[in-house]
Amino acid sequence: MILKKIFNKQEEKLKEADKVEQVKNTNPEEQKTDNKSALKETKIQNYRSVCTKTKRQKRVGFLPKQKRKTSVHINDVIIKPHVTEKSSVMSESNIYTFIVKKQSSAFDVCAAVKEMYGADVSCVYFAKKGPKKTSQRKQGGKNPGQRNPMKKAYVKVKKGSKIKLS
Repeated sequence: MILKKIFNKQEEKLKEADKVEQVKNTNPEEQKTDNKSALKETKIQNYRSVCTKTKRQKRVGFLPKQKRKTSVHINDVIIKPHVTEKSSVMSESNIYTFIVKKQSSAFDVCAAVKEMYGADVSCVYFAKKGPKKTSQRKQGGKNPGQRNPMKKAYVKVKKGSKIKLS
């Protein structure tokens, strides 16, 4: 209801403004294109100012279809492959483990694996490992410290494609 009233008021104002512009402009083709574009822009601006945004819309941006921004350069996503007993068993079922940067997303890891190893990725899972507190015993007491936190990516590859980890 409220939006309709606001749109009607804006359309009336635009019609009055168009009448004034028609007197000034003499070319009718230019008038049609200018009026339509101005009307669309004002409707979009009014709609954005009036509508309340959800939490997701505030976080992501108002328009849902936007180009995906990569957080990290594709060559810098994968730090190294994580080779352990568990990962070697998982590689038999087409799941490979990599240590990746903290900022990297599933989209980034998928693109990096495709570029580096030429394998088709079906899905990507993550496991974050926090910093582990350590104590180094040296002469004179303990020196507390911590190991670096890491993020592991479990990459599931489609059947028929394999990754060679040397």
